[in-house]
Amino acid sequence: MTKSNKSTGPVTSEGKAISSKNAMTKGIFAKGYLPGEDPNAQAALVQGLVQVWQADQHPERMTFIRDIEEADLRLSRAMQGERLQIEAQMQSLDIAREFAQLAGMSSTAFLSLPSWFFQDDEFGMREKKWALYIDLVQTEAKHLRAHYADRLVPHIESEYPNLFHFIMQGQKVGSSFLIMLGQRFAQSAPTLNLAKLINEIGEKYPDHLVWAQDPQRYEILIHGIRARLEAQILGDEKTTRYLVNAQNRKIKANQALAALRQQAWQAEDRQRTVNAHLLPTQELTQVSNGTIITIEQGGGNANDASFTACA
Repeated sequence: MTKSNKSTGPVTSEGKAISSKNAMTKGIFAKGYLPGEDPNAQAALVQGLVQVWQADQHPERMTFIRDIEEADLRLSRAMQGERLQIEAQMQSLDIAREFAQLAGMSSTAFLSLPSWFFQDDEFGMREKKWALYIDLVQTEAKHLRAHYADRLVPHIESEYPNLFHFIMQGQKVGSSFLIMLGQRFAQSAPTLNLAKLINEIGEKYPDHLVWAQDPQRYEILIHGIRARLEAQILGDEKTTRYLVNAQNRKIKANQALAALRQQAWQAEDRQRTVNAHLLPTQELTQVSNGTIITIEQGGGNANDASFTACA
């Protein structure tokens, strides 16, 4: 008999546990991952499944856990692919042209619209918040320049908070707003410094000022365009079939694991029932015609009894 024919795998509970761990590390995590995928997150998913389904005690369940992990990875990849497709299309000139038309902009405005207009990630949100802030700074600067008077100086921080913050950020507490403004723009009068600031913002942040003109309306228009693209991609027959297959595989694996666990519970219940009807080991002594007869019982079956006779 060859060595391979003799090998039947682990038979002890300790051996099965080791085999299960080997299956987890070699059978699942030995595959390659795509850029942006986190092997540690996938490992944590499988470890959680192993605990829930007690695969360390029942290694045969690892086959279905592999199916769940692989189906989950496929679903994640599909969703990531959809997101990348949508983001790529959102950065196209066709989308910028459509947005500019819906927003009532000039026929050539779409050529210069920045990418963050159409992004809903952290970068896009940060730029849109900055647009609202810098617009308020410019608006307050225009108002202060038009209504400047010495009596307003002590109240600039409270009445023009965004302008005050823009000029005073990073300065020592107690510093003078007018001095910091003068040092920054080097003009002979506060109103001239404010005019310089207004022009600088207009030249440096033209796209932000455009967004700040009607941010809620622009956001609604962009969300509508994005929703249309999502519906087109999700409605693709190949994409739908791919997602359904992966989800069905995940469902079937969970059903199989549930069935295996139910079988294990039923086997345990049957064993408990058998144990409950077994009599404990007893030793009975009887005397018959001067002979001592000892009867040892190992269970409830009469055939299990043994007899010893002593004179």
